[in-house]
Amino acid sequence: MNAPRLEFADSDGRAAYRTRTRWRSRPWALMMLLVAWPIPLMVGLLLFRVGALLDRWVGFGLVGVWLSFGLLIQLAKPILGTGDPRMPRTPTPEEAAVLAPAWSDVVETLGIDESVYHLAVRDKQGSDGVADHRGGGFVMISAAAVHEFSPAELRALMSHEIGHLIGDGGTIVFGLSWELTDLARQPFTIVQRAVFRIGWPEWIGHIVTTLLWLGLYAAFGALLNHWFGPLATIGFAVGALVQGIGINGIRRRNQLNADRIAVDLGHGPSARAILDRRMRYDRLSPPMIWSQPPALRASAFLLRNLGPEPFQGVRLLAIDKRLHARTPRCLTRSGSREGGETGEIPPSGLPDLGGS
Repeated sequence: MNAPRLEFADSDGRAAYRTRTRWRSRPWALMMLLVAWPIPLMVGLLLFRVGALLDRWVGFGLVGVWLSFGLLIQLAKPILGTGDPRMPRTPTPEEAAVLAPAWSDVVETLGIDESVYHLAVRDKQGSDGVADHRGGGFVMISAAAVHEFSPAELRALMSHEIGHLIGDGGTIVFGLSWELTDLARQPFTIVQRAVFRIGWPEWIGHIVTTLLWLGLYAAFGALLNHWFGPLATIGFAVGALVQGIGINGIRRRNQLNADRIAVDLGHGPSARAILDRRMRYDRLSPPMIWSQPPALRASAFLLRNLGPEPFQGVRLLAIDKRLHARTPRCLTRSGSREGGETGEIPPSGLPDLGGS
């Protein structure tokens, strides 16, 4: 099946592409809705029973406060300019001069107005870009990427993040599930941070915090067994395992789908260049895994199907496959044909897994 070339499509073709992309995400959103709740349900029942030790209505109130905070955090619009490097901020005039042309080009190719989504900058080190569905949708570009990426690579990065906003399945449900679970973990997270502020060696801090978290999970299991019985405890444990595997599987799909959208917007080569430069050499990629020992092949299979992120080789191969599916010429709605860019496919047709 030929892949679309949105850079040459008309407004009707671009609108149809956006609609089709959103429809394709709905089954994944339904799957996320089905798998994202065992752990929050377990936490909610434990909170109710803790509150019910005083009174049943105290238990209901405790659960209500917990749900309300989770909803508020998930639905609140990100606050710009707080001074916290983890939070987004408005681009400086110098950054805006770099980002504005790339942003205008990407949203125009997708066929939407610039005001539909918000562009922001984040100073925190880590991901080059982040998509946040809250507040109508934010595309956050790291300050490092603004200064280091070429204009073509910025377009590819923005295309990938917008791809998350229009094509992700179940991200809001996942975010709510995460926030509800994270709220219950906050007392233990505060203790963990306090442990690392103590002046002992870092490896001791890791051992202490690992023991604390193991104790937390053991306490959860003991309370579940005490209040709901062993069958319910086993059921929640299996549900938590299914939740983790299911959520990570959908997140891997969302990442690959965002790469696909970046290719469809005409930025596949630059998206590939970012992966080559930013990501580690992947010995467990599909073309190379068969040269590894059997134990490593088995580990690769488990990691590839349990982790939240696709491996470098998987993403590169998916991008190359999508690039090959793009026809060299595009038939527009008016019937005329237009040529496309060159240099999309590596000479071998396969990714350079050695990195750059």
